Amino acid sequence: VWTGEEMVVVTQQGVAAYNPDDNSWRSIPFPPEEIGRVNDVVWTGTEVVVWPVWPAGEVQRRVLAGQALDPTTDTWRTLADPPAWPAALDMVATDDSLVIWGGLPANSRGSERAVGSRYDLDSDTWTAMSEALPEPDACECNLGSQTLTWTGEYVLASPGWFSSGVDPDTPALIAYHPETDTWILVDDESPLA
Repeated sequence: VWTGEEMVVVTQQGVAAYNPDDNSWRSIPFPPEEIGRVNDVVWTGTEVVVWPVWPAGEVQRRVLAGQALDPTTDTWRTLADPPAWPAALDMVATDDSLVIWGGLPANSRGSERAVGSRYDLDSDTWTAMSEALPEPDACECNLGSQTLTWTGEYVLASPGWFSSGVDPDTPALIAYHPETDTWILVDDESPLA
């Protein structure tokens, strides 16, 4: 991620920052908690937040928590568990919060669910997002390939390609409004179309 001054790179093997002004790298200490496989990394404007891939067990889940790095002091802090923890998620920073959203594992074909949480950067607290996702009829979304984008007003989410029931060449696009905690399907009738 780009912080405005450096590119911060986070991997299982190490953490480093690159400064293009003097073409130099510097090492950053690992976070105090194990990262495991990195799922996503975002810049909030003050911190680099690293989110792990969903671990296999409850014990691991408590260990593999989100980590936040202050690149000015190279110090880490561990984020609390969010109320909804997607198995396969994407993450995006809005103006005042961090949004994680993605799918829970399916128990059977067509039983996919999308859940998410918002982290308030000022109050250091999580809030569960509405699950009233306006999926099209017969949608079996390929959760785990979703992408989130912040527009300044909406979090746009592309939950992946449909596997059945609709035209496989037409991806879904949905929009989340953080102020109202509501979702809309972006189609020809929506205000975002």
